[in-house]
Amino acid sequence: MRQKVLLAILAGALLCTACGNTTAPDADRQAEESSESAEEESTESEESTEESTEQTEEDASARLKKANFNNYVEVEYEPADYEEIVDDKPDYSGIYTDNYGTPIPYESCTLIKQPDGTYYCEIGVYRGFTMESTAVYQTDGKLEILPDEYGNSGTIQIDGNTAKITIRYDSGDTEEKEYVAGYPTYPDIKDYVGHYSYTTDDGQEYSIDVVCDEHREVYIDVNSPEDSHYRFYHWPPDCGIYLIDGKLIAEMNDQFYGPDEGIEQFIMNYYGNHYLIIDNTGDTSKVYYKAAKTEIMH
Repeated sequence: MRQKVLLAILAGALLCTACGNTTAPDADRQAEESSESAEEESTESEESTEESTEQTEEDASARLKKANFNNYVEVEYEPADYEEIVDDKPDYSGIYTDNYGTPIPYESCTLIKQPDGTYYCEIGVYRGFTMESTAVYQTDGKLEILPDEYGNSGTIQIDGNTAKITIRYDSGDTEEKEYVAGYPTYPDIKDYVGHYSYTTDDGQEYSIDVVCDEHREVYIDVNSPEDSHYRFYHWPPDCGIYLIDGKLIAEMNDQFYGPDEGIEQFIMNYYGNHYLIIDNTGDTSKVYYKAAKTEIMH
């Protein structure tokens, strides 16, 4: 988009010069000022995205420091196959949301880049609309959403950490939405995907699976005596999987969103905060897992 604007401005300046227009110097100056302005906006957008990512990681790191971690446990690690993305185009992967000023992501757009350069695209409106499709790169900052199984399609314009989306429904109607990504990137788990296992001195068995699914969404399954089975997934800020200082860090900060969940359902499904650190930076894989104990007051 920025390139098209600059080309249009420059073309206008050249046309005025060819016609002998005496305002050509002004046009040149305007083109130069517009170019500088566009570059400044692009830089500010990139800085905003980087600051957003860094802030989310810093917040996660600060919460983990308060979790009173003890010593790591050495584990057996069996790596799994992982297909890296080899692509010279920008990566717009991220979770873009509209919270309507609340802690709840009432609307969202998830973009995850695939090995072939396309994007898994899922757009959801709370209790309203879900669209699952493929988005393809058009130009820098612009993606085209291919028709889903119901004939809905659209476009996505990425501006820094903001996604401006136009949905074309199968009925012919269109709708525009704007979402912001608080954490616009996905963790690179190429050095961590696979199976981990260990047995404690008292015979308790633990197994951990770091998984990249068919859409390249990342999740971590933990089978332990405390929880039987627990899953970490990436949906910042309440839960996330991050690569910080070379270590894979997962956290789940359970939160009660509102009365529509129902207090009985809330109590039944509340397991307390969970934290996981996997360190593959040394010769031996190490893991720390902490499941907070909950107390229900009667």
